[in-house]
Amino acid sequence: LLHIDVLMRLGAALVHATRGFDGEGAIILHKAMALARHLGDNLRVAECLRELAFIDVQAGRHTSADRSINEAKILAEVSGNGALIAGVLAIAGMNAADQGRHQEAVSHLTRSARMAHQASRPRQEAWSLGVLARSLQLSGDVEKSLTAADASIRMCERERWNAFLPWPQSWRANALLELGRHDEATEVAQKAFALACELGDPCWEGMAARSLALLALQGGDLSSAQEWI
Repeated sequence: LLHIDVLMRLGAALVHATRGFDGEGAIILHKAMALARHLGDNLRVAECLRELAFIDVQAGRHTSADRSINEAKILAEVSGNGALIAGVLAIAGMNAADQGRHQEAVSHLTRSARMAHQASRPRQEAWSLGVLARSLQLSGDVEKSLTAADASIRMCERERWNAFLPWPQSWRANALLELGRHDEATEVAQKAFALACELGDPCWEGMAARSLALLALQGGDLSSAQEWI
């Protein structure tokens, strides 16, 4: 079991590192899952499937992600492990959202955040709320999106989890912009971009730059908007 745990942690670390090494991480996670299946350890199998589903979602392989998610859901529900269920639901929500199925995503992510809270997993709760903010906003519920983003930001700050913070900050900026609160939106987007640059994370930099482009566009500054895009 210790060998499996080491492989799982190494695989996850490779996947979630800045400019992640998803291919290398997937190879190690598959090794861990094979060992877990051999020992009949369904809890660890489900954890590996969740990570592998995340890799597939990131790569746009939604069908294979669904297969891993569906098996992981069954194993997680049987285990009764609330933290694991929350993690699997979070990836299910992300996968649905990336395919434009935002109402389905809202359902998964809302339950994920609730179960993460019950299981005392604040970072999972913050992550699920941040991704929930995106789906709420893209499905037209800007006020609820702002509420989810604010809650995610508060949890990130409480946990000192700067690695994720620019994501909910960017969606908060977008929501404030849609609500006509231009100055607040600009301040939040600038903070998100500065932190993303400090982290050296191109995904977060792009998210924040998009927010700043939208702000410039609404303000009529087309040249700045083009530069940010």
